[in-house]
Amino acid sequence: MTGAPITRGHVALTIAGRDLRSHLFGFSLYLAVSLVLLGVSHFAMRNALWQVEQNGLIVLGSPISYPFFLAMWLLTIYLGLMAAVAIARERDSGTLEVLFYGPVDGLSYLAGKFLQPVASFAVVMLFYLLYFGVTAAYTNLGFPGQVLQLLLLSLALAGCVVALGLAVSALSRRVFISVLVFLGLMLFFTLFDVAHAVLMAIPGERLTDLLAFARMVVDSTQQVMAWISPVEYYSRGSAALLMGERSAYLVALGSSVLYTAVLMALAAWIFQRKGVRR
Repeated sequence: MTGAPITRGHVALTIAGRDLRSHLFGFSLYLAVSLVLLGVSHFAMRNALWQVEQNGLIVLGSPISYPFFLAMWLLTIYLGLMAAVAIARERDSGTLEVLFYGPVDGLSYLAGKFLQPVASFAVVMLFYLLYFGVTAAYTNLGFPGQVLQLLLLSLALAGCVVALGLAVSALSRRVFISVLVFLGLMLFFTLFDVAHAVLMAIPGERLTDLLAFARMVVDSTQQVMAWISPVEYYSRGSAALLMGERSAYLVALGSSVLYTAVLMALAAWIFQRKGVRR
C-alpha cells in the first residue's frame, strides 16, 4: 500500500511551516519588533507630537502614516535579511545538500523560504495594528482610514524585499557576502529615496549650480529606480491612496506582485545554476 504522492505545494508548506514555527517561537523576531517600535516611538512619534506642541493646531493628512511606514519598512528589511541569509547559511553548512536527498526540489524549497517570512510579516502586522491603533487613540493623532489597502500594499512590499533577499542568497555561497550585498542594496534604495525627496523639495531660486546638477542627475536616475527599488512601488501605491486614485493604487499593487514574481523566477534560475553543494 502506497501513500498519497507528495506534491511540490505540500513540500513548500512543510518547509514554510517548520521555519515559521521556529521563527515565531524564537526570540529574534520579537526583539527586532520591540527595537523597531521603540525606535519609531522615540523618533518619529515624538517628532509628530513635538510639531503639534510647537505649532498648536496643524492640519496633516495622516500623522501616523509615516511612523507606520517606517516601522513596516524596518521590519521588511529585517525579514528580507533573514531571507538573504537562509539559503547561503544552509548551503554553507551542508544541510541544503542533505535536504535535497528527500522529496524537495528547487521550486518547492524557494517557495517555502518565501512563504515563511511573508507569513511572519502578516503576524507582526497584527501587533502593529494594535500598537498604532492604541497610540492613535491615546494621542489623537488619527489613524489612516484606508488600513486594509495599506496592509495589502505593505504585504506586497514585504514580498518584493523577501524575493530580493532570496535572489541574493541564491547567488552567494557565503552568509557574510549575502548580508553585505543585501544590506548594501537596502541602504542604497533608502538613501536614494531620501536624497531625491530632499533635492526635489529645494526651491529653484535656492539651488546652486552644483545642487541643480545633482538634482538633474538624481531625478533622471529616479526613472530607473522607479522600477528596481521595491520601496518605490509602495510609495506610488500610498500616494495613490492619499489622492483617492484607485486605478493607480491597483497598478502599483499589481506591479509589486509582478516585481516579486520576476525576482522569484530569477532566484530559481540562479539556484538551479549554483546547485545545493558548498
